[in-house]
Amino acid sequence: MKFLEMLTALAGIVMSFGYYPQAYKIWQTKQAKDISVPTFAMMVVGTSIWTVYGFAKMDWTIISSFLFGALGSWLTLILTLWYRRGSQAQVVAVQSAASATQTPSAPVAPITSESALKQTANFLFEVGILAKTPRSGFYFLGSGQQSVAEHTHRAVYVGFTLSMLAGDVDTSRVMQMCLMHDLAEGRTSDLNYVHQKYAHVDEQKAIDDIATSVPFGERIKTILHEYEQRTSKESLLAKDADQIEFLLSLREESDTGNTRATTWIPSLVKRLKTTEGQTLAQAILATPSDEWWFSEKDKQDEWWVSRDGKK
Repeated sequence: MKFLEMLTALAGIVMSFGYYPQAYKIWQTKQAKDISVPTFAMMVVGTSIWTVYGFAKMDWTIISSFLFGALGSWLTLILTLWYRRGSQAQVVAVQSAASATQTPSAPVAPITSESALKQTANFLFEVGILAKTPRSGFYFLGSGQQSVAEHTHRAVYVGFTLSMLAGDVDTSRVMQMCLMHDLAEGRTSDLNYVHQKYAHVDEQKAIDDIATSVPFGERIKTILHEYEQRTSKESLLAKDADQIEFLLSLREESDTGNTRATTWIPSLVKRLKTTEGQTLAQAILATPSDEWWFSEKDKQDEWWVSRDGKK
């Protein structure tokens, strides 16, 4: 009988720990949209009552079976309510910002005045500087080069891809955050991780100055505020897109023989915050950067020998 009691207690403990992976996933992704509150509320009540009953009877089989379950169900329920509250607050904030600008992607009024059009022209000249602003991390990498504009270009595609993998997010917001996330670097330049140890720039002032110089400045500030807050799923995906774009560059440099690029990859992967970002990163690391045009099958194609099929 003692063996059966131990076996029962062990089974209860194993089942009780089933709550913790769910709690960890909620904490990791910072969202609990698909978690059923009534289900976990009932689990909380049930496991708590059994735990109290076990202590009343001083039955350690019951206590050990349900105590960890009660703690796990409480933890999952609290995290669910907490992140749902945060998500609802973010929705309200985004809706308020959208109301202030009439639509999520348009200014309060059409740009028709001569002064507003001149401001817009100046803005477009300014963003052109991003194509001439180098990404300074490549200095330390030892090979490759990239402008901020080139980084932004692919980051937008990565953001779109991540939103497709997620399926339950606002793709437009993800892409707008990817498009704007390095806008200030036209004025501040790009500082890599080594530079940031010693030099500090006032990116907020740069954004504020840009915002006051264009008729749609408040929209830009709204987009970047959400990005910097890192509370919405969209903002986390956008940040992961920023990191994954660099991961793609590192994989490309690694494939051409830069061993230093390979050593940078583990730290970068640890920065990814979403399940979608981590999943995509693993796919990237498992895929040669030239496979899209020169796969194993392509290598056997006579085209690469004679192009027109003639010997």
